[in-house]
Amino acid sequence: MTAVVVRVRRALATVQGRITLGATTLVLVALVVAAIGLDVLLAATARDAFDRALVSRVDDRVALLAAGAAPTTLADTLGEEEFVVVYDASGVVLAAAGLVDPAAYVAPPAGSVVDQEVTVRGVEDDGTVEIELETLRVAVADGSAGTVVVGSETEQLDGPRRVERTALAIGVPLLALAAGLGAWRIVGAALRPVDALRRDVDRLAGTGGRVGVPPTDDEISDLAETMNGLLGRTEAHAAEQRRFIADASHELKSPVANLRAVVETSPGLAAHPDERATLVGETERLQRLVDDLLYLARTEPAAGPTEEPGVVDLEELVFDEAERLQRRHDRVTVEVAGVEPVRVAGRVGPLGRVVANLLDNAARHADGRVRLDLAVVDGRAVLRVGDDGDGIAPADRERVFDRFTRLDDARTRGAGGSGLGLAIVRRIVAEHGGAVTVGSSSLGGAELLVELPALDT
Repeated sequence: MTAVVVRVRRALATVQGRITLGATTLVLVALVVAAIGLDVLLAATARDAFDRALVSRVDDRVALLAAGAAPTTLADTLGEEEFVVVYDASGVVLAAAGLVDPAAYVAPPAGSVVDQEVTVRGVEDDGTVEIELETLRVAVADGSAGTVVVGSETEQLDGPRRVERTALAIGVPLLALAAGLGAWRIVGAALRPVDALRRDVDRLAGTGGRVGVPPTDDEISDLAETMNGLLGRTEAHAAEQRRFIADASHELKSPVANLRAVVETSPGLAAHPDERATLVGETERLQRLVDDLLYLARTEPAAGPTEEPGVVDLEELVFDEAERLQRRHDRVTVEVAGVEPVRVAGRVGPLGRVVANLLDNAARHADGRVRLDLAVVDGRAVLRVGDDGDGIAPADRERVFDRFTRLDDARTRGAGGSGLGLAIVRRIVAEHGGAVTVGSSSLGGAELLVELPALDT
């Protein structure tokens, strides 16, 4: 039951649901007002017809009395009436019939048709007389020979009115429900091109292309054409940015490489080892920044993959990058005892860059130890890269994946990071159907955990 309520609430929260609910409410209110008006009109019409019939019967008796008919005959001819009283011109009762006591009865003014509370007598089957008050419809007519009073129950009006009210009580909700279902279908059909447009936009996210323009020649088709124009301008702008970054990075590679060669081989700097080491470190950082920018430009989703996917022995990439890191950083000990054979589907180049970036990040912020663990857990390849540095605060563990993000204290520009390494890691891992998160390492520092779909080994 709860699931049904949740689905109904979700449906009513949509544009289609809100329009349908509004239309149904308006129709229901209109039908209720119309039903009340119809009930009042029918009641007035029925009462008017009843009064005309009652007056007609009174006038007929007055005419017969003027024609010389016996008063007792007029009183004895009870039809649908409850009582009849005949008076002469002086107000003396000439005849009476029905349940009323003519001696105690007070007639309304002549010519009137009113509801009157009348004391009536009823005789039960056992002979007991029961006296009670009833409200009757009373008509009075005055003639030259006397006055006639006729009283009749209005129950005959209640039956048709009950039928009419029952019909309205059933018909109004059914009509409102039918209107709601019709509005739901009509609005759904009107919004179907919007849903198709949304699916197109979702499908095109990050891949380029255009949305389909519905052949409706209305506001929705105009929206699709406007969106296609926006997509075109966005693609052109993104392509221009990628070209600029790629061209700039490519042009910077040679000068940076030459600058590093000059710094490393300059005789003048040999006498100043500290300054030389600083310059070498800065040129290395600049070279890594150029490489990262060039990689990002070449691997934008719209640019398409640069390498066909295949089967990758992930542990080989881990061992190769760990050996490379160990050669470059004498102060850091790289532990690989927890690395097991793992195979994944993907591209060697990007996955190698994931491992390299994670190791470089750990080495920059480690006090002296970096540990790698690789295993298959529940069908997922799990790579852990931990260090014994200061770690990453929980509040910053998502922000570190943003481009050009550097944290305070140890994770600063001086630590050598470009601010792009972990952003590249997250992109590559996501492209391979995985995820990367930050936690705490058992060594005391940060631990970056990568999960990828594993292949059977």
